[in-house]
Amino acid sequence: MLRIGHRGASGLAPENTLASFRKALEIGVDGVELDVRETKDHEIVLMHDGKVDRTTNGSGFVRDMTLSEIKRLDAGSKFGPNFRGEKVPTLKEALELLNEKLVMIEIKEEGTEEKVLGIVRSMNMEKNVWIVSFHRSALVYTRQMNNNLKIALISEKPEDLQVALNLKADAFSLLHTMADRSIVKKAHRYRMLLCVWTPNNEEEMRKSIKIGADILTTDFPDRLNRIIHHG
Repeated sequence: MLRIGHRGASGLAPENTLASFRKALEIGVDGVELDVRETKDHEIVLMHDGKVDRTTNGSGFVRDMTLSEIKRLDAGSKFGPNFRGEKVPTLKEALELLNEKLVMIEIKEEGTEEKVLGIVRSMNMEKNVWIVSFHRSALVYTRQMNNNLKIALISEKPEDLQVALNLKADAFSLLHTMADRSIVKKAHRYRMLLCVWTPNNEEEMRKSIKIGADILTTDFPDRLNRIIHHG
């Protein structure tokens, strides 16, 4: 089973920041998941939401801001005073830190795939990187452009396993509350991995392990490690 830190260790540090990734690495994970968006001047930065409002001291859409404007934002203070001054990283900065780990890059908006794949290729990280998305077109494009990269379809609906099969995805990433042993077995029948996202308390984690999920993506990798090591 692979342990993936969701947006780093986002229950313990501000999501999608280098501080969050460092925390995940310190705890011990097999990899991290992160979210990417494109700025007004076509740079790829880490941000889950279309707007910067929830996680930073700024406001507005990522697509309407330049990289230098985004770099002036504080992406840490809203999480806690200890993280004051934490910056929004670029994808390149994140990959430099995570270069020895598995990195699941979630494409949040269609049209950014080419830039993302270019960065991954330029850093020679194709073997480490998965491209994951709710957007089927992003995964189709990735497969067409680079057959070396693994892809995963994200969904909240178990029936979308068929879509993942049609895409020849390497994994199906399902909301943990919707996953059960039968969907895991079905995925395995087609030689596909089953990933569950955001089991964050011990009960949810134990259930995800019990049903045989291959990949667990959680905000609290410290809790997951405790369960794995101490039962």
